[in-house]
Amino acid sequence: DALLVVGVFFELGVSGEPQALTTIAENVIKASKAPTLMAGKAQLSTLFKPLGQYYTYAGSLTTPGCNELVTWVVMETPLVVS
Repeated sequence: DALLVVGVFFELGVSGEPQALTTIAENVIKASKAPTLMAGKAQLSTLFKPLGQYYTYAGSLTTPGCNELVTWVVMETPLVVS
């Protein structure tokens, strides 16, 4: 078994965030109140620039068990959110 985790930093700005991020955020709010399926589509390719720089390393989960089965990918460029 293995997991891939993608980490993204966020930066406050004046421009709007990608629509996919807005869709995901709206669905997380709904799911925090009751289990639900995601409504709408979120095109993840709109979140990251093609060939964006990233760092990767082998690591573990950050929750108890801390299983060492995770490949972490951390995007270099923060996403701008308003």
